[in-house]
Amino acid sequence: MTPDPEHGLGSWSAEDFTRAMRRGKSPDGHAYWPAFPYPSFTQISDDDLADLWAYLQSVEPVAEPNIPHDISKSRFELSLWRRLGLRVGGRGYEVEKGEHARGAYLANAVGHCGECHTPRNGIGIPKRSKQFGGTDAPPEPAPPITAEALGWSLTELSSFLTDGWTPDDDVIGGEMGRIVHDGTAPLTDADRRALAAYILSR
Repeated sequence: MTPDPEHGLGSWSAEDFTRAMRRGKSPDGHAYWPAFPYPSFTQISDDDLADLWAYLQSVEPVAEPNIPHDISKSRFELSLWRRLGLRVGGRGYEVEKGEHARGAYLANAVGHCGECHTPRNGIGIPKRSKQFGGTDAPPEPAPPITAEALGWSLTELSSFLTDGWTPDDDVIGGEMGRIVHDGTAPLTDADRRALAAYILSR
C-alpha cells in the first residue's frame, strides 16, 4: 500500500480507504476477498485509521503491479461469506480501558493475529471457540499460540515479540519473522506486554 496512482492508493480518497478497511469494498464498490484481512480491520479505532491513512500518504510511491491471489472460489461464495461471516463495526475496544482491552485491540484489530492463527469452518469463517488454535491452511501454516500450546511466560512472549527469538534459542523466520520485525518490534514495551498478556489469556 503506497500512494502510487496506478498500482496503489494514489487515486483514493480518505473515504475510499475507510470503506476498504471498514466494509471490505473497493472505490468502485466491488467486494474484496478476505485475503485482505478487513474483517479484523473493521475494529480499528477512528483515530488509528486516520493516522494509518496519513502515514500511507507519506511513504514513497512504488510503481509495482499487484500480485493476484490464486482463489478458487466464486463471487457468489464471497457474497455468502460476507453475509454470514463479516461483522462490521464492534469497535468496543475504543471505550474499554486496561491492559487486557489494549491487548485485545492489538491482537484482534491492528495485529489481526487470528486471521492466520485461528482455524476456519468450511466456508472460511473463523471458529471463535478455537481462537488462536492454529491452522495448517496455506499459504503458510500458523501454529497455535494459546497459553497452553506455547508454554511461555509473559516475559518470554514479550521478548519474542521484540526480537523473534524463542525461549529455546531458535529464531523465527518466514512470514512471522517479518511480522515481528515490522509489526511487533516497533511497539512500545507496554503495548508488547499488553499483546502478550492477552494472547496468554486465551
